[in-house]
Amino acid sequence: MSNGWSYSQLGAIDSEGVYLRDGAINVQILYNNIYVVKGGVRTSWQPVLVRGNTLTRFSGDGMNITGSNATVEYNTIQDILEVSGTHNDSIQIDANFAGMCDPNPNDDQNISHFTNMVFRGNQIYAQRDPTNPFPGIGHGITTFGGVSIHDSLFENNIIQVPHQWGITITGAKNVIVRNNTTYGCHPDAGTSPGVVIDYDPNVTCPQTGNEAYNNIAAITRAYGGTTGSNISINPCSDPLQRDYFIDAPNYNFHLNPTGNPPTRAIDGGNNSHASSIDYEKDARPYNGTVDIGADEYRP
Repeated sequence: MSNGWSYSQLGAIDSEGVYLRDGAINVQILYNNIYVVKGGVRTSWQPVLVRGNTLTRFSGDGMNITGSNATVEYNTIQDILEVSGTHNDSIQIDANFAGMCDPNPNDDQNISHFTNMVFRGNQIYAQRDPTNPFPGIGHGITTFGGVSIHDSLFENNIIQVPHQWGITITGAKNVIVRNNTTYGCHPDAGTSPGVVIDYDPNVTCPQTGNEAYNNIAAITRAYGGTTGSNISINPCSDPLQRDYFIDAPNYNFHLNPTGNPPTRAIDGGNNSHASSIDYEKDARPYNGTVDIGADEYRP
């Protein structure tokens, strides 16, 4: 699949797998297989449900979501093509205008103040296929361009990217980021992906009420809110931390009860700030106390 293509041939691809433009409403993008494109899914209208799609080999942004009332769940996004000379966001929350606190909901320019967004159970693997001729670095789930996100949820995502931007959200209010697993190692910088809610000076709305709990990430930070029961891992500096999982080098991020060192994630979470299911839709908690990360261990 595209292995015989040259760098310039792949870089010339300008197609989108699914591109919904003006006038698209109440959209469902379900269970598509999308291969070798610049972008996989691009939509700017609401509400939208993006579920169960598989995107393999992309040279731009895997999914570009612009608008409130968006649910993006249980998608697999894998194998970035580094042929365009630009950064690649596996999922980018994008906007064209600086943050507005209370825009008119009937105004078509209401594209920077987003509410009721859910990103759940997505699996992102930047470099899963060893035969990819031009593997890229890429990011996980990020905001871009003065976006203000309110009352939204990021949970149970698995993100393997060799970059510090695992889940990076700015300009947030009442955003919950819980039970995510990020993993990877930047080959030059030696950094691993984190879970971060940061301040955005371009957004004038209050940036408060945010939560980040029960995540496995290099760092976890929640501007204007609280954090707790997170585990910090950096496989760049401590390769043995891969043993927290069954087989991290081969993208199996189920928790490993017999690792060396043993994972602290099993029964280590905070039930009050936890997801009710894991990334495979298994119920939480299994053994009285919820596990940390996207997986809920079962023997």
